[in-house]
Amino acid sequence: MYDILQNLREMPERFLEKSNIFAVYAVDDDDPSAEGKNAYQIIKKSGYRTFALGRGKGKIDNEPIYDSLAKLPQKPTVMYIATADENLRKFIEECVAAEINLVWFRPSTENSELMDFCLNHSIEILTHRDLARTLTNERAYC
Repeated sequence: MYDILQNLREMPERFLEKSNIFAVYAVDDDDPSAEGKNAYQIIKKSGYRTFALGRGKGKIDNEPIYDSLAKLPQKPTVMYIATADENLRKFIEECVAAEINLVWFRPSTENSELMDFCLNHSIEILTHRDLARTLTNERAYC
């Protein structure tokens, strides 16, 4: 069972390794203020190789937005979940199938069912961490 207090105590070192490749779920080029777009730009500016996942149309910062994990040119090591939508459970199942075992949920995108599903499938999760503050200061909490 997911333990929020344990997650808050643990530091995200594995998530912050500079060799990580990130993919951001729910990037929407139609909405410039969208969480996915903001997260993509923060991660990319922090020096990580970063891919955008969305409806597969358009671009962000002159990079394509992919519509599936299978179409990414490289397998990500960290999946950042920017938005909780009706397809999120299915997408997490795709992460399991692709053997992506680090998933970072933006605050308010997680729920206990998803957390338990991830833990039951050996996915290490990070929750309740502000993306920008965590990437600029490894000891930051939201």
